[in-house]
Amino acid sequence: MKVVILLVLMAISSKVMKAQYFTEVTPSPFKDMFDANSVFTDVDNDGDLDLFIVGFASGESVILYKNDGNGNYTEDTGNSFEGVRLADVAVADVNGNGHLDLLISGRDSTNNPTTNLYINDGSGQYTLDNTVNFDDVEYGTVDYDGQAKVYPIISIDNSETNAFLIKRINTIGQEVTAS
Repeated sequence: MKVVILLVLMAISSKVMKAQYFTEVTPSPFKDMFDANSVFTDVDNDGDLDLFIVGFASGESVILYKNDGNGNYTEDTGNSFEGVRLADVAVADVNGNGHLDLLISGRDSTNNPTTNLYINDGSGQYTLDNTVNFDDVEYGTVDYDGQAKVYPIISIDNSETNAFLIKRINTIGQEVTAS
């Protein structure tokens, strides 16, 4: 019986010693939002994860919070993003320059579907390229030639049943198939 009690105590104490403790950061550096989505990505190639949050906070919002490397986030006001709500957000190197670009789809202030592609210059500065307009965005692996590559797979349109694949060819992209 003593052995069983000793084993139970050892098991419990080993779990407690490996436990991680978290402390709430107050006040939170993040704005309250609803109908929101988020993605962590390194926007400025400094090795730490920055945070995009898209949603509704007293209006449609896209907010970039930059990480200082110590886990402290501050809102970046150097970029101008078109606000969306009910949004999906994805990051991938769409144009092949080695920097993660941002693709956001959702609803604008008039409840119309909108998709915006923002090209990252590598320093965390984004430029809008609005040459695509679809309802939803996901990134997936496509294998054409035995070498799997990640491409943005854009949309299943809610009003129709169309799916499009954007394959990086030169700069931004080219529509490869529509079905």
